[in-house]
Amino acid sequence: MLTIFDSALSTVGLKHLLPHLDTAERWERRLSEGEKQNLTFARVLLQRPQWLVVNGALDELEPLARERMEALLAEHTAAGVINIGQDSAQHGFFTRKLRLVLDPHGPTFKPSDDPVILSA
Repeated sequence: MLTIFDSALSTVGLKHLLPHLDTAERWERRLSEGEKQNLTFARVLLQRPQWLVVNGALDELEPLARERMEALLAEHTAAGVINIGQDSAQHGFFTRKLRLVLDPHGPTFKPSDDPVILSA
């Protein structure tokens, strides 16, 4: 019987870890950086947060892995996703771009003057 944990790991490409879930091990040493990042996305699927701040995590992925994770987030979560990092507008996943500007009344978020490409 497939559990929600099995499903989450399989969805993010970590199905090969399923037989080892009960193994006590130094997982931070065993897993590659890519596997650690995929494990983070599996946690998102399990925890279903309302907001997700990826802080450049998508920028570090290979292009195909990035597309897969963006599709996963769009399909499996209803979370608002905030990326603090490189300009990701060209990828089509993020539909808005904000910038933090100094204002005499304090820091505020304002829409960027840069045109943003919206995907259909």
